[in-house]
Amino acid sequence: MLLTPPTQTASPQTVKDYSNQNLRGRSFKGRDLRGVNFSGADIRGANFTDADLQGAKFTRAIAGVQKRWLIGQTLIGFVLSLLLNFSSILLNFFAFVVLFQGRISIFSSIVALLFNASWLLILAKQGFTTRALSIILICFAFTFAVAGAVAGAVAATDGAIAFTFAVTFAFAFAFAFVFVFAVTVVGSVAVAGAVIVTVVGVATFAVAFAVAFAVAVIAIGTEAIADSGANAVAGTVAVAVAALLLGFYAAWRTNKGDDKFMLVRSFSLAFNSMGGTRFSGANLTKADFTNAKLKGANFADSGTRKTTLTRTCWKDAQQLEKARPGNSIFTNLQVLKLLKTGEGINQDFSGLNLRGANLDAAHLNGSNLKNADISQACLHKADLQNVNLTEAQAVGTNFTNAYLTGACLEAWNIEGADLSDIKCEYYFLRENKRERRPHDTDAFFAPGDFSNLYKKIINTVEILLKDGYRSLEAFQAAFQAVMAENPDITPDSLQKIERVGQKDARITLTVPEETDKAQLEKKFQQVYEENRQLLSQVEKYKILSEAETRHADKFESLATLLAKRPITIQNTQTTGDNTVTNQDNQAISAGQGSNINLGTQTGNVLNFGTISGNLTNTLNQLQSSNQTNAADLTDYLTQLQSAITADPNLPDADKAETLQKVDDIAKAATHPEDKRRHGALKGAIDFLKGTINAVPKAEKFAAACKKLLPLITTALGAIGLMV
Repeated sequence: MLLTPPTQTASPQTVKDYSNQNLRGRSFKGRDLRGVNFSGADIRGANFTDADLQGAKFTRAIAGVQKRWLIGQTLIGFVLSLLLNFSSILLNFFAFVVLFQGRISIFSSIVALLFNASWLLILAKQGFTTRALSIILICFAFTFAVAGAVAGAVAATDGAIAFTFAVTFAFAFAFAFVFVFAVTVVGSVAVAGAVIVTVVGVATFAVAFAVAFAVAVIAIGTEAIADSGANAVAGTVAVAVAALLLGFYAAWRTNKGDDKFMLVRSFSLAFNSMGGTRFSGANLTKADFTNAKLKGANFADSGTRKTTLTRTCWKDAQQLEKARPGNSIFTNLQVLKLLKTGEGINQDFSGLNLRGANLDAAHLNGSNLKNADISQACLHKADLQNVNLTEAQAVGTNFTNAYLTGACLEAWNIEGADLSDIKCEYYFLRENKRERRPHDTDAFFAPGDFSNLYKKIINTVEILLKDGYRSLEAFQAAFQAVMAENPDITPDSLQKIERVGQKDARITLTVPEETDKAQLEKKFQQVYEENRQLLSQVEKYKILSEAETRHADKFESLATLLAKRPITIQNTQTTGDNTVTNQDNQAISAGQGSNINLGTQTGNVLNFGTISGNLTNTLNQLQSSNQTNAADLTDYLTQLQSAITADPNLPDADKAETLQKVDDIAKAATHPEDKRRHGALKGAIDFLKGTINAVPKAEKFAAACKKLLPLITTALGAIGLMV
C-alpha cells in the first residue's frame, strides 16, 4: 500500500547549497532537503528516495545514469537481442529447410508464410496492444489447425509436426526480439546513440544468423542444407530482416508518442532508468527543474510512498520525456510538452489529468479544458482567455492574476480555489458563447468585480437530488438534519431550487467559508435518501391498504365478537399537563384470561373521546397564551378537531391517533421554547399529510386537512416553528 509522504518535522539539513557540485552516486535517501539549492549540480546516479525536497532548486542540474550503467544497459540489450534473434533465425531456418525439402504440403507452407507476414503487419498496424495480441493468437490457432488437418490427411505427419513446432517457437522468439530491440532503440536519442544501436542491431543479426546457420548444418546435415539451399536462406533472411525493421519502426512510433506502442515506452523508460537519479517517493512540491537534464531520472513511486509532484516546475526541462514518469501527469506526452513549454494555445486538453500542474504564466488562449482535472494546479498569470472550462475540476487551484475574459465557466468546480485579482471583462455560463455575463454585450466587469462575484459563489453548495421534485418531505427532513448539525445554516441559506430533467432537483445553499462542504453534502444526501426510501415504502403500503379494506367485513365480525366479552383497558393518566401517557405493551383482557399485546400506543385507540377532551384543554391553554397568532392557530386546530371527530369514514383507531397528533401540534405551539417538542411537531405534520392518502374514504377529514394544514404551518412559522 502506497502512502502519501508525511509532513517532515525535522529541521532541514545544515547544508543548504550544493550548487555546481559533483554529487554523482551520493545518497540523500529520506533526508529533509526543503529549499536546498542543487542548481547546476551533477546528480547522475544520486538517490533521493523518500526525501523531502519541497521548494528545492534543480535548475540546470544534470540527472540520469552514470557511464558504467550505460555500458551495462548496452551489454544487456545486446545479449538479449542476440539470444532472441539467434533462436528466431535458427527455428525459421529449420522450418524453411523442412518446407523446401517438400516434406509437407504446399498449402500448409503457404499458410505458414502468410502467418509470418500477418503477425508482422498486425504489430506494425496495431502496436503492442491487447487487440493486436488477440488477432495474432487467432491467426496462430488457424495456422496450427490447418497444419494439423493436413498432417492427418497425408503421410507427412512428422514433417508437418516439425514444421508447426518450428514456426511456433520462431514466432515467439521473433516477437520477443522485436519488443526488446524496440525498447533498446527508444533509449537512444542522440545521433551517436542511434548509430550505435543500428550497428548493434545489424551485428546481432549477422552473428545470430551465422551461428544459427552453423547449428542447422550440424543438426540437419550438409546434404539436406544443400538440397533446400538458397530457398531456405532467402526465407529466413526475409523474416529476420522484417523483424529487425519492425523493431526500428516500433521504436520510431514510440518516440512519436503513439499510444499503441506505450507498452514499449513504459518498459524502455524503466530499463533505461536503472542506475539513474532516483526521486522515488520524494516530496517535490514546488521544486524547480528549469533547464535541468533529466534523461534516466526515476520519478516512479517508491515501495512505501507516492512521489509528490504538486506544482513542480518543469520549464524548459531537457529530455524529460526520457525520464521514468511513474504515475505522474507527464505520462501523457501532450501534457509533458505543455509543462515544458507553457504553450497550449487553441489545443485540446479535454478530459486530461493536469492535477497539480505548474502552469504559471502559461499561454492557453482558446484551449479546451472541458472535464479536465486542474485541481491544485498553479495558473498564476496564465492566459485563459476564451478557454472552455466546462465541468473542469479546479479544487484548490491558484488562478491569481489570471486572464479569464471570454472563458466558458459552465458547471466548473472551484471549491477552495484562489480567484484573487483575476482579470475578466466578461464570461459565459454555457458553451458556444451562450449566457454571457454581463448580459449586455456593451457592458464589462470593472477590475475586481469578477473576484468579488465568485467569492460569493465559492461559499455555496449545490446538491443534486434524485427524484427531488417528488420527494419534498425527504428534502425537508434532510434540510432540518443539516441545520441541526450546522447552526450557521438557516432556512435563509436556501438560495435556489431548480428542476433538472423531469424529476430531479438541484438546490443551492449558502454556507460559511469554513464549512466542510463535502461532509455537508454527504449528510444531506444520506438523510434525503433514507427518507425517500421510507416514503417509497409508504406508497407501497397505501396500495396494500386498499386491498385490506376489502376484508373490512371480516375485521368487523371479529370486533363484534370481542365486543361481547368484558374488556378491561389500563391507562395511566397525568392530570397536571392534561396529557395521557399510556404504558407500553398494554394488556387487554378479553375473557378467559387471554391477553392481546397492542405494542406501543400513542393514545387510547378504543376511547378517542378522552383524547379529544385532552386536546380541548390544550387548545384552551393555547388560546390564553401570549403567542403570535394564537387565536388563529387555535381556530384552525379546533376546525381540524371537529373534522376528525365528525368524519364517519375515519376509523376510531385513526381518529384517536390523529387527535393525539393535533394535540402534539397544540402543545408545541403553546411552548415553542421547549425544543423537545419540535420533533413531535414535525412528526405530527408528516402524519397528517400521510393520513390523507392512507384513508381515502375519509373525504371530510381530507378536505379539512388540505385547507387547514397550509394555514397551520404558516401560523407556526410566525412563532418561529419551522416544519
